[in-house]
Amino acid sequence: MIPMPNHTFSQSLRVLTSCFMGLSSLFICTEQSSAQGFNQAAHFTVLKYEQRIFIRADLTFDWELVIERQALSNEGALVIGKYSQVFNAGLEDVQLQEAYTLKADGRSIAVRSDGVQRQKGMAAAGVGFSWPEGEILQITFPDVQAGDRMRLVLKGRNFKTPLPGWQAVRESISHVVNFEHIYIRVEAPQELDLQVGAHQLALESFQSGKNQVWEIKGSSKASMLDGGALNIEQTRPCWMFSSMKHWEQFGQTFAQAFAGRLVDNSRITALAAQITGDEKEAAAKARKLHTWVRQNIRYVAVYLGVGGWVPHDLDWILENRYGDCKDQSLLLIALLRAACIAAHPVLLRSQADHDLPDLPGPWFDHCIVYIPELDLFTDTTATQIALGALPYADSDKPALLARLQAPSELLRTPSFKAQDNRALVQSNWQIFKDGSARVQLNIEAWGHMASWLQERLRQIPENMREATLARWLNESGVRGTGKMQFSPLQTDRRWQDLRITADVRDLLPDPEAGAIPANPTVDSVGVYILSNLGNVSPDKRQHALACTPHAIREEFTLRFADDFHILRAPGSMKISTPEGIRFEQMLETKGQQITGWRDYAQDRATHTCSPQEHAARQPALSKIWRHLRSSVLFTRN
Repeated sequence: MIPMPNHTFSQSLRVLTSCFMGLSSLFICTEQSSAQGFNQAAHFTVLKYEQRIFIRADLTFDWELVIERQALSNEGALVIGKYSQVFNAGLEDVQLQEAYTLKADGRSIAVRSDGVQRQKGMAAAGVGFSWPEGEILQITFPDVQAGDRMRLVLKGRNFKTPLPGWQAVRESISHVVNFEHIYIRVEAPQELDLQVGAHQLALESFQSGKNQVWEIKGSSKASMLDGGALNIEQTRPCWMFSSMKHWEQFGQTFAQAFAGRLVDNSRITALAAQITGDEKEAAAKARKLHTWVRQNIRYVAVYLGVGGWVPHDLDWILENRYGDCKDQSLLLIALLRAACIAAHPVLLRSQADHDLPDLPGPWFDHCIVYIPELDLFTDTTATQIALGALPYADSDKPALLARLQAPSELLRTPSFKAQDNRALVQSNWQIFKDGSARVQLNIEAWGHMASWLQERLRQIPENMREATLARWLNESGVRGTGKMQFSPLQTDRRWQDLRITADVRDLLPDPEAGAIPANPTVDSVGVYILSNLGNVSPDKRQHALACTPHAIREEFTLRFADDFHILRAPGSMKISTPEGIRFEQMLETKGQQITGWRDYAQDRATHTCSPQEHAARQPALSKIWRHLRSSVLFTRN
């Protein structure tokens, strides 16, 4: 996701992600930067948030926004002392009406003209987005101290829809600060049949002449998010309107705009023939075309006009050899069609949201491709993921299949399967009399785990492998040196190995007596069962969390020198639950040697667990967690 500038309060919700810019919405409250902490309720509060929107029959609309907020501390004064509004000058205009500081003693200090700045256009290096028509209106308030308030009034006009017949706004209330008063009024001609919804806010509707009016009222208290919370946007107070009733209707509108760029192009036809050569099978053709797009069209996001929702022309993409997800998807679909393989764009949200709002608004932020003949999805921007697989961020997500010549359809992208997302970890530890040790560690990974391991290994220069391993050992709480080796990183294989041989100087802190895990881990490798159990806290949750299907097998040998005596070793264990958790461990002790294996699988249809599902899984996970942390007790003769 491309981050917004660090805003605190209401601003345009431009879904500034890798590929889309939601071009017609207003947003109440974005997250604070991590430097400001998770919760700002102790430092400032929103006394008033009021917004009035009047929508015309042509779906253009005017709006007025009133914000009052108060600093409760010096830190809060720093935050509320500046406000930024981001908007698309190609679709809307924003003007400042009032802005002043209200001192605790009753004085009012207006913002001076030099306290109002406008920045036209945005640019960024690398994969950051460039938005020539984006503008930032920034207001800096004078003499703001603890106890003071600020008041802001903005007016705006959205004079163009992002897509024909589609206008939508979604506002969401942040959890980090208290809102004492929220009031939203939306008015539109009854003939529009505007769709309006609200969550955790009161919604009333009534007629006013030939118009329909909706009033949304409420307040919101700051709250703490659960660790690893998913679907946060769906649990916050929010409201939205949309000119369309159904996502399928929106999908058809997007498909029409997308298809408008798929014009007959002899250049595309010739290029497809050149890339596919003598290949006859659809799968082989698709693989070659997919590889060509990835290798020749680099990811760059440049938004012009409605570029947040409509791709560039094919010739533009080919001439520049870059584009965002829509551009890359368009080019791949055009090449596939030229090779007589049908394909369609698919919209999804790549962020940590696995549920879909009821109304079609500015929600999706990413575009991928579906090939019906092969029944597979592919993401051209995920350059390290093989054709036929999706990255984690795209998997098990509600998606909109925008068929180009047939009705659109809501569906869900494939989820991982445990047997296809697995790792095997084999380790052999030899412990010497002085507490040092030698380890041979062999790892094999398949599926997403292989992709994850490849991405880690790809970041290690060949001349820094030994230094990296030394750091990994240090991060595991020991010191040592060694070597790592691995097979060439081949994305299409969806398999990867890693072989480590290391000498550890201080595996046993006290060689005279102590405790050690039955299978000591190099934690930074990240493929052990313990590091993939997920959240095992018994605390009651309010939010969903990740429960990604995967399987791990550990096989290990722990051999002590003859000077040692093993007092106790963990026992065997077997657990299987209706929630898809399976764990089994077998250990055998013979003299100074412990040999064992562990199998763990988390097998389920989806990548998320509801709070209720977590509560059902937690007892089993806690037992496994405690068992994995149990130790071998030893003494030295």
